[in-house]
Amino acid sequence: GEVVETEFDETFWRDVMKEAEGDVKLTVISDKGFHHAWKSELARLDGPALMAIFEASKDFLNMDPNQRFLDYPPPKGFDPLAMEREVRKSVEVVSSLLEHKWKEGHSRRGL
Repeated sequence: GEVVETEFDETFWRDVMKEAEGDVKLTVISDKGFHHAWKSELARLDGPALMAIFEASKDFLNMDPNQRFLDYPPPKGFDPLAMEREVRKSVEVVSSLLEHKWKEGHSRRGL
């Protein structure tokens, strides 16, 4: 039979290519709840926006595990134990993006 390419196929393979090139999909937290974003999307945010995401995600990781499910509705398709692993991975990436922005800002000012 003949294979017909669909929009889903294109999106799937584009995402596979992004991940192969180091652009990972992350789960982060804001005051509005859980969000999924590509690392490249987060890198385009300014320092204060990244810091807000970093702080909200760190607060989530530091709260009592039972409290997490009272304050935030679980994201669709995730089991409760996966959230902490995903957010912890995201915090590391956001931290490195913040560090890069800080160094970039200091090098522009000649510090």
